[in-house]
Amino acid sequence: SMAMVRRSALQKVGSFDTSLRIGEDYDLWLRITHDFEFEHIEKVGGFYRIHKQSITKGNAPLEWMPALISIVERTCEIDHIPRNLADSVLSAHYARWAFQLLRAGDSKSFRRAIRRGAGHRVTKQIAALWAGNALLGASGVVRLYDFIRSLGFRPPHSYDP
Repeated sequence: SMAMVRRSALQKVGSFDTSLRIGEDYDLWLRITHDFEFEHIEKVGGFYRIHKQSITKGNAPLEWMPALISIVERTCEIDHIPRNLADSVLSAHYARWAFQLLRAGDSKSFRRAIRRGAGHRVTKQIAALWAGNALLGASGVVRLYDFIRSLGFRPPHSYDP
């Protein structure tokens, strides 16, 4: 929840992109990771408050997800990220977005997000959402997911819708 960055890194990659409405920090960190290494320090340096609108727990408002996906697409293109890595990351983002759309009851947009995610890479998450929706319907998938979570099972964070 806390980061320190050398001034030289910010001078090289630039600061926050003020043209972005959301995800400015996400964009900045992606640009920094291209040229610099990160080091994780196992020390509590602050507390992180999680609430209903927290992006990092997959609860970003639906209208934010396309903007976050476009940041990842732009970063992958500019930084020449290997296609297989870019496809995996984008597929995971589309899966998160698709699940939110399913939960919101927007089946048309859900199908579009699933197709776009599968266009990058058919992951377990994309396949499970597609098959689950076909077999159980939107409300069935959401109820099953909520039931599994209530038992204490947690998917890996990067795929946690």
